[in-house]
This record gives sequence, C-alpha cells and structure tokens, in this order.
Amino acid sequence: MTRQLPTTIITTSYAYTARLHRSVTVGALAQYVSQLEANVNAGTLEIARALPLDMRVQAINMQAGDRLLIANDPIKTSNLALPPRAGEQFVRIEAGAMDVRLRGKRNITVGWSDKNHLAVPDVDLRGLVTPETLPYLAQDCLRIKLEKDTWYAQRMGDTRIMIDELDLMTLPVPLNPNQRVRLYSSEHSRGRAYPLVEFNLSLETIDAQEAVAPLPSGDMLVSVQPGIEGQTRFLNASERLTLRQIIAALAQYDSLALSNASVYIAHVLPLDTALHQIVNEDAFLHVPLETRYARRVLQLQDIYHSGQVYNIRSGRSDTRMNLGWRTVAEANTSQLDLDLYPSLNMPPSYYPNASEVKAYLNYSAFAETWSINAEDTGQVGVFINNMQVGHLPIRVATGDVISFGSNVANPFVRLKADINVE
Repeated sequence: MTRQLPTTIITTSYAYTARLHRSVTVGALAQYVSQLEANVNAGTLEIARALPLDMRVQAINMQAGDRLLIANDPIKTSNLALPPRAGEQFVRIEAGAMDVRLRGKRNITVGWSDKNHLAVPDVDLRGLVTPETLPYLAQDCLRIKLEKDTWYAQRMGDTRIMIDELDLMTLPVPLNPNQRVRLYSSEHSRGRAYPLVEFNLSLETIDAQEAVAPLPSGDMLVSVQPGIEGQTRFLNASERLTLRQIIAALAQYDSLALSNASVYIAHVLPLDTALHQIVNEDAFLHVPLETRYARRVLQLQDIYHSGQVYNIRSGRSDTRMNLGWRTVAEANTSQLDLDLYPSLNMPPSYYPNASEVKAYLNYSAFAETWSINAEDTGQVGVFINNMQVGHLPIRVATGDVISFGSNVANPFVRLKADINVE
C-alpha cells in the first residue's frame, strides 16, 4: 500500500524566539513578523511539529490540509526584534522592480543563496541578476549594520563594491542618506569593466504612522522560523518506508545535502488561535519567505524586419510552446503559441498544406534555460547558427541565430536570440 504525502523542502537560515503573553493570537504574531521582515507577507502561520525519523509512513497521522516539511536547523537564533519606533532610520534598497524596506533590521546581509548554501540573505541578489551571473558574485557580498545610531557598510567577500566613488574595503564605512552601490566580479573571476549589479541604498526615517506597536510579553516561549519553500510535491510512498529513507531518496534525486534535516508535520492555524493553545517544546511556527527572482526573458529579434521582436517570459515551472506560422494570412484560428507569420520573407507556397507547427521551444525552470527542437515531420528545416536542429532539444544562448527554411542560406525566417532580465 502507498500513501500520498504532500512534502515541501524548506531552507531555514535563522529563527526568532520571544516570550509573549499567552493571549497573543497567531494572526497578531504573523502581522508583526510581516512588518519586520521585508520578505514576509503572511496572514497566518503554520505550526510544525517534529516527527521521529524512524517513523514509518503508515504511522503518520495526517489530516486534511497537513503537509510534511523537511527542514534543516536554523544557523542562528536571535530574539524577535523590537519594532521600529518613530524617528528611527531604516535601510531601503531599490533597483528596477525591487523595492526592499528593511524596517526593524539592524544587521543586514546582501548576497545570494542556492540549494546547498543554507544562509538566506536579507537582500537576495537573485532578484536582480540571471543565474549565469551569480558565480561572479560572492554569496555573502555586503553587510549593512547599525552601531550607535550610525549605519555602516562593510565588504564581506571578494566581490568588488563601489559606493558612489568609494571602493569599499573590509573596514566598515559610514553611509550617507543616499548612495549608489555597484557590484563587480571579483578579481579572481573574469574581468569586467561594467557592474554586475547596481542599486540605490538610502536611509529613511520611520514616521509616526509607520511605527509598530510591540507585542505584549509574557511566559509563552515562541519560536518563529522563516524559510524559503521549494515546490510542494505529492509523493507516493510505501507505507513501510521510514521518514529517514524518504529524506535520503529526495536528497539523491534533488542533489541536496539533507543529512542533518528533520521532518515536521505542519498545518495552517486559524488567525484567532491563542499561543497557549498550540505552543510546545517540539514545535515551531513556520512562515514562508517570499523570494523574488529575476525573471528571464528570451527575446527573438527578426533580422530582416526591423522592429519585429518576440518576447518570451520564463515562469516558475517547465513549459513547452510550439512556434511556426499560419498557412493562410487571414487565418484567425491558429493554435500556435508563437506565430512567426509577420517575419516570413515570402509565403512558402510550396508547402500549401503544411502543418503550422515548425518547432518547439522548451524552458527548464530548474536549469533556467531555453532549448529548441524541430517538429518531427521535418517539413521545414530548423537551424541554430549553421547547425540543423533535430528532434532532440538544443540549448538556445544569447547571440544564437535561429533560422527556418529549406537550408540555412535561404531561410523563410531568421531570428537572433538574446536573454535579458526583468
């Protein structure tokens, strides 16, 4: 017999503890954490209770709406921060669509994390750059901290950092109310004359309307663990398997280091639940960190028709779209995901009854890459640069030229690929 187990892998970097009054509700605590954490926007919390790793699947008491969380222990634990008061300064970081207000944070990290790097920064650079750029940036780039009413910036890794015209070193430097921060690749990586990341860093003041009331203290010890959630998967597991075996299988499948992870059973709590009703020593309150990743855009520029551009935006999951062109100019019932008819050099009259679909464009969310493969019938040749594409997908990279036609020298359509970030 098998059971279906909703399972989520959580990356937990830090935890907050607090002694609160027993009457404090889950909704009030969730609202408080959301006001302090830039990457939290939670209406409620989940209670997560530890399960023995040798427990078999058949013994798990899961109710409707429950799920399993696989999480590592927090790297650091600190007291839940006091709320920012009117007149206090906080750090704000702006770049494009990213606008992060770090109210209540007095020690801020800027960097990035991956599945094998458990430290989660307060400002994640994955929201600003594409994955292939990240290796040129240290995972722990910059520390911003408040000491005796003065904010300082300090370089942590080997990434070169410019604050306005100052080349930041390892010694802390006081910040101005406004500055432009630029991050360059380290001297040990490929030399680049332009910044990989730029953002505005400003110090703003809490006004009376933004001030947050503190939660009433008491004798209830509460642990809140923010974490980045992976996709919830529904595992069909034999009832005789242990949780330890499930962790080992997932670690191997996802190439993750889960040897020190624990398993918890979690369910969402009603907003009006008082803390004294749910808190115990073997449980913590989980809240998801909302990661904002830079969305990659594949741009196909028509080489022969100026101004004709096709933008394909990535998503959080694998996708497959078909592309080709209408067989009749006036047709309005095309089943194509991407219609290249406006880019045709001439109507392909010798394919009057040809299928609309000429190729398939694939996006891998895990690898964050695009690839293309030809439609099986091979009615029209598909080429990347000078190489003909068959039924096996070939990766599309910036600068590639994609051609459709009987041969690469005389195409019906020719497009140049570029990959951007938005």
